[in-house]
Amino acid sequence: MIENAALNAQVASLLDSIQVKRMGALQKLTLSVLLSKNPYLYQSHGHTRPEEFVDALLAARVSSSDETIFGNAFFEPLALWAAQSAQIEGRSVNVSDAAGADITIIDANFYYAISVKSGISIFNSQSSLGQSTEFTATQGRMKKLGKSFLPLIGYGYGRKRHDPEAAIDKKAGQEFWLLLTGEFDFYLRISDAIAACAGKNKIIYDQAYEARRATLVKEFMIEYTDATAYIDWQKLVAFNSATVKPKKPRKSTA
Repeated sequence: MIENAALNAQVASLLDSIQVKRMGALQKLTLSVLLSKNPYLYQSHGHTRPEEFVDALLAARVSSSDETIFGNAFFEPLALWAAQSAQIEGRSVNVSDAAGADITIIDANFYYAISVKSGISIFNSQSSLGQSTEFTATQGRMKKLGKSFLPLIGYGYGRKRHDPEAAIDKKAGQEFWLLLTGEFDFYLRISDAIAACAGKNKIIYDQAYEARRATLVKEFMIEYTDATAYIDWQKLVAFNSATVKPKKPRKSTA
């Protein structure tokens, strides 16, 4: 069993790294980037005031960014660390050098090539990692060594139904962490470790978020409101979709 102190320390370190990345992504966020979202969609929601519109755009953008950051900077390194720290007898764990995989686990009978994803809704071309030439070559080598080659996509949360006909196995949530650590409750222990330190960066991030929000609202009001301080949807849609792209909105000097 992985010691609580070690798990807590690793999770705290990863959350600190995530905080740095979140702060960086927030500072790089520009009004032009926000306004690349579907303007018709937000107009259909009935937004008329700049503040509520910017809030909706920010919430969507930050949520998407956070999911990506969390998957790359938390689940991937935690999965490798957990598998290595479990120290299961007869098993070796390494960073994978095969395209499309993050972790390699080798035991007496199996060779796991694991691609770590955040949640089960995440999809990209790497989900077809078993089709790469490198995996085909690895499969051939493992066959000669008498080991079964098992390409696997592991999701940090959620659940996946096992499909015995699938070329690539998929495990999510409790089942995935059990594979890595041999612990049935490791997925719950991750939550406990997060709870122990999650709040320490919140105040700093919230202050930075509010400052960035205020700047973006000010820039939006200068460029995309009418005489009544309501959203000028035609100007906004033109910025987003006109054949001749209008100039980028001016940045606030505040």
